[in-house]
Formats: sequence, C-alpha cells, structure tokens
Amino acid sequence: MVAGWVPVFDQSFTRVPVTRLHEMYEAGYRVMAGYRGGGTSDKWLTAKEIAAWFALGDDTGIAALFEIRGTEPIDNPASGISHALDARAAWRFMGYPDDCSISPAVDRNVTVTEARVQLTRYFRNWTVTDTALPIPYVEMDAGIILVTEGISAGTFTPAAYSWDSSNKLVVPSNAPEHVVWTQEHNGRNLAGGNVDIGHIRTTANIQWKGTPEMNLSDKLSNGHTVEQALLGAFYAATPASVWHSDQFTPKLDADGKPVVPTVYTETASARMDRLNKMAAYIDSSQFIIDIVAAATGGGTPNAIASAVVAKIRLVQATE
Repeated sequence: MVAGWVPVFDQSFTRVPVTRLHEMYEAGYRVMAGYRGGGTSDKWLTAKEIAAWFALGDDTGIAALFEIRGTEPIDNPASGISHALDARAAWRFMGYPDDCSISPAVDRNVTVTEARVQLTRYFRNWTVTDTALPIPYVEMDAGIILVTEGISAGTFTPAAYSWDSSNKLVVPSNAPEHVVWTQEHNGRNLAGGNVDIGHIRTTANIQWKGTPEMNLSDKLSNGHTVEQALLGAFYAATPASVWHSDQFTPKLDADGKPVVPTVYTETASARMDRLNKMAAYIDSSQFIIDIVAAATGGGTPNAIASAVVAKIRLVQATE
C-alpha cells in the first residue's frame, strides 16, 4: 500500500458477490465504492453488501457514488439541487452519515469554460442543498477549479486521463493535493465481479468503519458551513418527507430498490420550483437571521432545526 492511500474498487453491474468480498479485502482493498440513487437501480449497492464489507475489518470504508444522467450538469446546472437531495436521501437510507461526502459522477469530458461556468453553477447548487461537500468524479483540471471555488471536498479522477489537459494517468505518486481518489483501471475481472480500481486517501471524507457521525459543533469546527451543519440537523430532526417526499419519490424495499408501481403526485416543474425556493432561502442572509432568532434562549440544535424547517416550509409554499 502507498502511504496515506488505500486501494479502492467500485461496484457497478457485475458486482463481486457477497460471498467473495473477502477476496478483495485479502488482496489489499480497503474501500468499496458503489452507487445509490440516480441512474439504474441495477447498479445500486445493497445493505447486505455494505454490511458484509464492513464485517471484514475495522479498516474498511464505503465511498458513495451518485450517477448523473448524460450531460445534465452542463445542460441544466439547476439540477444540482434535486440531484443532491436525491443522492443524500438514497444514501441516508443505507445509513451513510450526513457529514460524509457523496461523489457525483460527471462521466464526460468537460472544457475549462464549462467547468468555470455550468459545472461551477451545478456544484454551487449541490453544495447549498447537501449536508457535506461533494467529491466530484471529474478530470483533474476541472476538479481544481471546483476545489478552489470551495464547492468540492476533493477530486475523484477518471481513468480516462486523456480528458485532462495533462494527458497523464493520475496515481498516488503524482496526485496533486486536491485529488483524493483515483480511478486507474476500468473493467477488471476480480473475485467474480467486473470492477473499476484505484486508490483513495485515508483522509478522504467517506464512511470509515467505526467513525462516529459529527455533532453540530464538530461540523462547524471541521470546515462545514453553517448551512451544511444545520441541514444535517434538519435531516435528523424532521421527517424525511420534508426533504424527499413519499408523494413524489419511489418507496424503497429492504434493499433500497424502488417498489412498483410508483405514483407521482407532484410535477417535475412544481418540485423544482419548491427546491429552488428552498435553496435561495438557505443561501440568503435571512436564513442566518432566522437561525439566530431560533437560537435565542439557548435552544437545542434540534429545536433550532425544527424552527427553521418550519420557515423553509413557509418559504416553499409562498408564491
């Protein structure tokens, strides 16, 4: 193993069977990555797979991926709002901590202009909506722009190194500081699965076994913004329907796959309007004013969260 890094593999369609995960651990892999939410549910990790991986050792970790369809971040930067909500709800269902990063897969080459404009807007929308900074799967030159803008917890570099202006494969020995996760080979047949492999820093903000979820004060002292820290409290203090309503989201079975038939009672445009209002409010000075008002008198984080969630509901309902 390279100092400060451990091998990582990510599961997709042809996954390593639960009964053979130990072979990956014995081969030196310490982090298993996988998808929840977005894309196709056939790629999603199950609770059984996650539990089996964590059972192999105290030095194991889970890295969260979220699949973006096509060119959405470029064609529709506003989709960062709904994507962040969908991704967090899907991973929370699996017990993934709110303060751990999710990696949205921007699975295409982007120009520097697209990274500075559309991609930056997309991840600003993601950041004001989610409870932790993301780890975007994007080429290195685009990744440094997002890190510099303060809207990324680091870069997950694709094996498609020709996308990057450096035209070199990123590995631990040449990875710049902002790269926290490298994909080095695609489609390797290992332990009965077909997986992508690489390395991830031991400091990466993913779910490491046994690491307790941070409380509100911990989050604020560890670089989370006030908005991100309080959004985490909102998630903990309020029904999931406030953020990811069962009225328009598929119900999931024990393995987290959609139960059919699914009935949607909120139109896509109505939902986006509601989410946009929420994001605008959270990004405004009034949000902080309302938090301070709710905190007057020594309210607990959950009480503060409940008070501000009530305001968010009011904001979302306002025409």
